[in-house]
Amino acid sequence: MAERVYALRQSKFDALILENNQVKVVILPNLGSKIISLINKKTGREFCCQQQGEWKIPVFGDLWENYNLSGFDEMVPSVLPGFYPEEPWVGTPLADHGEVWALPWEWSQHSENNVTLMVHGIRIPYILHKNLSLENNSLVFHYLIQNPTPFPMKFIWAYHPLVKVEPGCRIELNRPVDTVTFVYSAGTRQGSYFTQQKWPITSNGDDLSIMGDLLIKRAEKYYFNAKGIIERVKISFPDRENLAFSFPSAKVPYVGVWLNQGGWKNEYHLAIEPATGFLDRLDLAALSDSISIIPPHGSYEWYLQIEVEY
Repeated sequence: MAERVYALRQSKFDALILENNQVKVVILPNLGSKIISLINKKTGREFCCQQQGEWKIPVFGDLWENYNLSGFDEMVPSVLPGFYPEEPWVGTPLADHGEVWALPWEWSQHSENNVTLMVHGIRIPYILHKNLSLENNSLVFHYLIQNPTPFPMKFIWAYHPLVKVEPGCRIELNRPVDTVTFVYSAGTRQGSYFTQQKWPITSNGDDLSIMGDLLIKRAEKYYFNAKGIIERVKISFPDRENLAFSFPSAKVPYVGVWLNQGGWKNEYHLAIEPATGFLDRLDLAALSDSISIIPPHGSYEWYLQIEVEY
């Protein structure tokens, strides 16, 4: 089967499907352009955590955790709630998980294997475009975020793929890393916000590179202390099937990991989160100059490739 794009109805939402002989992807444009399914057609493995129950339409500005704890989505212009740090938008409140996960996206099809989605910012006036295509066993995203104003615009973009994993799955990096910085640890097991730990084995003996089982009741979010070094992160499954995330480290210089083993809402998943800013909060990232900037009347471009290996 050659690569193709087609639309159909998925529950109460219109869905876009990208499909070839190796991979099938399902996207809900009206639900934040969330990817709700990524299947390796050679093995039948579903990589997306699946929604339990009906899909909920988000109320803009509400907490992400109140809705669809599944699939792959985007976080822009911040990850955690906070406030825009500079004029002309100084003090503007920034929503949890960003804005675009809670918004409908416009979409258009340019060829048999290519689709573009677009969304406008609400509280900050950016325009985010992403082009998706299948290339053999890979899903490729090309991103463009525009600033139509005469002022520089600071932002964080981070990907948020809740991957359906199993005990024994490992995180593998293309470069060696020694330490990480935490933004969350259930019960402060690894310390409070901004605590640094060794990686992969922490000071209390926990292995941050491998999934245990649901009974561990641990949940952590950390960033690698390796700005502009990591370009590829792979989730290696026990049966040697892999899911690899690649991105340009010059434009996407930070990588976060959300590792949940039953410690948050009794859920079990893993997310590799390449990002243009550090430590989830736009205001705090701006203080340490760990942020990306769209120039006045300008744009910022990057890509993400998700590769299914088997």
